[in-house]
Parts: sequence; C-alpha cells; structure tokens
Amino acid sequence: MSEKEKHDFKSISGHMARGAVWMVLMRWSIRFIGLFSTIILARLLTPDDFGVVAMAMVVVALIERLAETQVDTALLRGNYTEREYYDSAWTLQIAVGLCMTAVILLVSPFVASYFNDPRVGDILPIVATRAAIVGFQNIGIVDFRRHLQFGKEFRFWVSRKLATFVLVMIAALILRNYIALALAMPISAIVTVVISFWMSDYRPRLALAKIGEIWSISQWLLVFSVARYVNEKMDSFLVGGAGGSAQMGYYTVAVDIATMPSRELVLPTGRALLPTFAKITHDPQELARAFNTVLGFLGIVSLSAGVGMAVIAQDLVAVILGSQWGAAVPYFRWLAIFGAVSGIAVGLQPFFIAIGRERAYALITLVQAALLIPALLAAYAWFGFQEIAAARAAVMPVILFYMLALVVRYTHVRSADILAALWRPTLAAAGMGLVVTALHLPAGSVPVAVSLVFDIATGAVSFAAILTGLWMLSGRPEGAEKVVLGNLRPYARALWRRFS
Repeated sequence: MSEKEKHDFKSISGHMARGAVWMVLMRWSIRFIGLFSTIILARLLTPDDFGVVAMAMVVVALIERLAETQVDTALLRGNYTEREYYDSAWTLQIAVGLCMTAVILLVSPFVASYFNDPRVGDILPIVATRAAIVGFQNIGIVDFRRHLQFGKEFRFWVSRKLATFVLVMIAALILRNYIALALAMPISAIVTVVISFWMSDYRPRLALAKIGEIWSISQWLLVFSVARYVNEKMDSFLVGGAGGSAQMGYYTVAVDIATMPSRELVLPTGRALLPTFAKITHDPQELARAFNTVLGFLGIVSLSAGVGMAVIAQDLVAVILGSQWGAAVPYFRWLAIFGAVSGIAVGLQPFFIAIGRERAYALITLVQAALLIPALLAAYAWFGFQEIAAARAAVMPVILFYMLALVVRYTHVRSADILAALWRPTLAAAGMGLVVTALHLPAGSVPVAVSLVFDIATGAVSFAAILTGLWMLSGRPEGAEKVVLGNLRPYARALWRRFS
C-alpha cells in the first residue's frame, strides 16, 4: 500500500468494506450450509441426540479454549512475515492439538459421570480426535488475510464447509443417531487440513526458534478465549446438568439459531477489520474515524438482526425446525436479545487487538465472566433453568458499556461520537419491534410460513424507514448511515430511471 493510501480514509474504508463484504458472504455461505444441515438433521435425529453431543462439546470446547493459541492472529498482530515465525507457529499449533486430544480422553469418564449419561463417554473419544488432526492445518493460509486476499479466504472456508456437509449427511443417513453428529468433528478436521494444503503453496516445517515471541502475544488471546468460553457455555452447562439431554438440545439449537444473524454478520467482518485497522494505527485521528463508522455499522446490523429474531421467534422455530422444537421458543427470544448487544461487543475485538490492547480485551472477558456466573446461578436458584437465558441477556449491556468506556480511555474516540453512532440504530430497532408486534397476523389466519415472511418484510421496511428518518432529522451527519445511503443512491436512481 502506498503512502498516499495509508493516509487516505476513503482507501482504508474501501479495504474494510470490500473485506467485510467478502467475509460476510463467506460466513453466511457457511451458516446457510450449516442451517440447512441443522434443518435436515433436526428431522433425521431427535432433540435428545443433539443434547448428548452438546453435553460432550461443552467440555471439549473448554479444553480447546484452555489451549487455544490463536497463532494466526499473533502472526498478523506481530506483523511477522519470516519463515521461521510461520514454522514455529505451525509447530506450536500441532503440539497444542495433540495435548488437547490427550486431555479430552483423560477426562471423558468424569464428564459422562457429571451428566449421568454414558453416551457422552462413548462419543468423547470420537470428538477428541478433531484437535489432533486440525493442528496440522497449513499455517500458510494466514497470508490470505495478511495480503487482504479475501476471495481466497472465502473459497477456503466455503469449500471445507461444503465438503464436510456432504460427508456428515451421508453419515447421518446411514447411522440415524447421535454418532453421526460426533463424527462431524474429525470429518471437518480432515477436510480442513487437506484443503489448506491444496489452496496454499506454503509447506511448513517443524521449528521452535520463535515460539517465545509468538506466545508473548498469544498468552493474552488465550486468557480471552478461556473467559469467552465461560461466557458462552456456562449457561449451557447449567441447563444440561439440571434439565437433561432434551432441554440441552432445545437450548443449544436456540443459541445457534437465535444469535446467528447478529453473530454471523459481525464475526466475519472481524477477519477483515483486524488487518485493516492494523494498517492505520499510526494515525490516531484516522483510526478514531474508522472506529466510529464501524461502530455505526455494528449497531445497525446487530440490533436490527437481534431484535428482529426475538419478535419472530414463535413462527421461525415452527417453520424451520418443526413443532417438536416448540419448547425452544422461550430460550430463543432472550438469546436473540443477547445476540443484539453481544454482536456489537464481539465486533470490537479486532480494534482492541489492532491497537495492542489484547490484555485489556482479555480482562473485559474476565469481568464479564465474573458478572455472568453469579447472575446465572441466581437465576437458576430463584427461577429455575428456564430463566438462565434471560440472565445472560441482562449482563451484556453492562459489558458493552465498559468496553466502550475503555475505547474512549485508550484512543481519540469521543463519548459523543459513540453515542451518535448507536442511538439511531437503537431507537430504530425498538421501533421495528413494536411495529412487527402490532402488525403480526392473527394465529391461524394464514399459514405460519406466510406470517413469517410478512413479519420479516415488515421489520425490514420499518427499520430502514425509522433509521433513515432519524438520520435525516439529525442533519444527515457523517457515519454508517451516510455510507450506506451513499452506496445505495446510484442503484436507487438507476431503478427509478428504469421504471419511470
């Protein structure tokens, strides 16, 4: 990138926008395949089958987080390009994967005993092999992000998901039980390794020389990963222990689908934002301007998606999962609200890493865990496991406020700019929820699928109209709304000319 481009905000915004579009397309392609897979499996298998595997994955995910080094992020954050760094990162990745598999095998009897279900112990050895296999993934694919080659990143992730989908569907059709879900883990790992070497010409070798430097960055990312696990899985741990495998199945699928729009629109943008933010950290004013624009986008996307999912929960569950999943609806609504706020918080991770505040972000997740655990335990003790999802949703706004306060402290971003970026999307999402609820078609008047489509259309139109109106009443300030409308204006004019 030239010196002119380094200080050209439009160029930086272009890189962020193109990268974000690629990553959103990638993530949504993956999630569409995953959702399609879930819909098929929900009809081939039972909530009990899903619950058994979810119980096993609670512990597997914890062990993976305890050993998660995020070497790819460390290579990008440290701007390491020499071969010895890549080889050392690959070696560390392999060693950690082998250790994770060994630990999972050791604890499997105790896990089965806690959940009081021997089937959990049966599938843990199958699931454990994933960590050992995926550790051999080619470290060379990091260059896709380093060089902003998001098209290659897209092809890598989508091709591995498609291949895994086909193989897992074959296993499910043959076995028709929870073993098919367990086999998805090692199948996915094998596919990942094969495709990584197919798409990247880099051929790593075992090396130890630079492991210490990589670890100096990875250690705080590890703390963050462990704390994030507690934040994501403590509620599932309580539901599984108290409610059994069926409730665990309801809760797990509700988490997966209710938070999907906000999570899957936000998470992929982080893969594009980290290398892009890293290129402008030398210019505090430009960095602050980019942050405010990104925060506005996060608010628009996450709040509209989360609130929208909450108000259409009943019909959505009935249409995509079937009547046997009706017990998941109460969980679904609260988890969608959680996703609306957490989507913004998750989207801030690449900013903290880019400015060298990995430690601060790790501490944020520790604070969240410190608040979340007593909130979940209190909800469980006073109301039962049914209200655990509500407690999870209640903690998230506090954490987001804390994160934004740290951004103001560490950077040139102002509190007024943060408020300006978020108040319009917040009011627009609340207004959308009221409109959709008020105009919802009476039960039984039309097929459920028709009612669902009507509510989605109503929500999209009302959110866009309210957001645009608030922006215009505010004097059409700089920000995410102006960028969106500026990009849409040429298409709107072309459509107007064509149809008029």
